[in-house]
Amino acid sequence: MDWVTRSQIVPEYFNAAYNAKVGEIVGPVKSNYGYHIIKVEGKKVYNSVEDIENDSKLMASLKDEIKNNKLYKWYMNYSKDFSYAIKYEPLIYEDRIEKAKTLEDKMDIEKKLYDAIRSNPNAPELWKISYLGLVKELDSTLPEMVELSTLISKYKNSEYINMTDKQISDKIDALESELSNIKDEKVKDKKTALKKDLENLYYAKIMYPELFTKPIDIEATKKYEEGLKTKEFNILKEMYMKNKDMDTLIRLYQLNPDDPQISFEYNYTYYQYIKQYISSQPKDVIQPELEKMLRAFEKIIDTTNDEKIKAESQKAVDEIKTTLKNMMGDNN
Repeated sequence: MDWVTRSQIVPEYFNAAYNAKVGEIVGPVKSNYGYHIIKVEGKKVYNSVEDIENDSKLMASLKDEIKNNKLYKWYMNYSKDFSYAIKYEPLIYEDRIEKAKTLEDKMDIEKKLYDAIRSNPNAPELWKISYLGLVKELDSTLPEMVELSTLISKYKNSEYINMTDKQISDKIDALESELSNIKDEKVKDKKTALKKDLENLYYAKIMYPELFTKPIDIEATKKYEEGLKTKEFNILKEMYMKNKDMDTLIRLYQLNPDDPQISFEYNYTYYQYIKQYISSQPKDVIQPELEKMLRAFEKIIDTTNDEKIKAESQKAVDEIKTTLKNMMGDNN
């Protein structure tokens, strides 16, 4: 790594490096982040103000840090006193998301923002972008919280649940030492599973301490997650119909492959892509793809009420059937 100061690294790491000689290798050194092997490539010790002033790089860095701190303090005071974002309507919800402190706050904003978008035909596009960003964050956070809540519930009556993160870390280290000496595979598997669970409990202690005092309703959360997928689909589809792009279409198809319109656009686009390789690619590669698209177009015909989509799908079905028949003829 580059030059570091005492405040930039954990004490165990700094003390070991500081007490070593230049060129010396020390370790392993244990910290909360694991074990470290350190090679000291250089030291800078400042015994006076003059020493600091004579280091031009350090002086430039200090000046930049002071400027940044002053700018940050000014910005924080400005944002508190003048509610800057609320004056610009498209950023109202982005500002609220940024200031949300808890998961409950973000879930509440998600519901209000979705209702605001759906009830306002002229809703700013930035509201929709903010909503999709929030949904992406919730899609990542909620399954993790459900998994960790299930684990916490599993150990709710155990000694581990009331341990501090430091105590859990020490227990993990002890298990690691035990595992190297265990020969019985069943015992080893059991200890390994416990170690993995404790690692996840340690992660929960650090990232989601509130789960230990205020558990989430797992079933309600799972139901909420499913509802998010429907909401995301509705917002994305509205955006896609105004400005069609492939990335959005792929995401829409992932969310709801049974929507006739989205299924048609996705499979039709893919079919046009595949057609150009029919004559140049091996049959055992192309044929399964054509058969898969044939089934998709037949399903679209059965489920859509849009006559144009139905007609285009039937045309694709006829073409694919002809191509597959020709392939079979070539095999004979």
